[in-house]
Amino acid sequence: MLISENSRDISYTHADAKKIYSEMRTFRADIDRLIECGFIDCISSGKITRECNIYGLAERWKNYGTIDRHDKIILNPDYAVPAKFKRPILTETEKRSRARAAERSRGRSTPGE
Repeated sequence: MLISENSRDISYTHADAKKIYSEMRTFRADIDRLIECGFIDCISSGKITRECNIYGLAERWKNYGTIDRHDKIILNPDYAVPAKFKRPILTETEKRSRARAAERSRGRSTPGE
């Protein structure tokens, strides 16, 4: 096991990221994926204060992809996925219903009407 004095105090600034990444959204997606898979946690967000985020090493990766007692896949139990990234799981009937509603709102008729 890796033992480090700064395992819960890792900072990586946007200036550092810009040296490696051409697109900052790719950097952000990579950080989000590391959090989702349980390799790191965001200890402190510097978004409001315009300071760098502080990350820490996590152990949740050991449980990644396992099934819990409620038959749900554990992606990252300690990380709350932001609401803007959550998508509802729709049945085929709901998908067709939404597609018909979208077509009607655009003023087009759908087959079967």
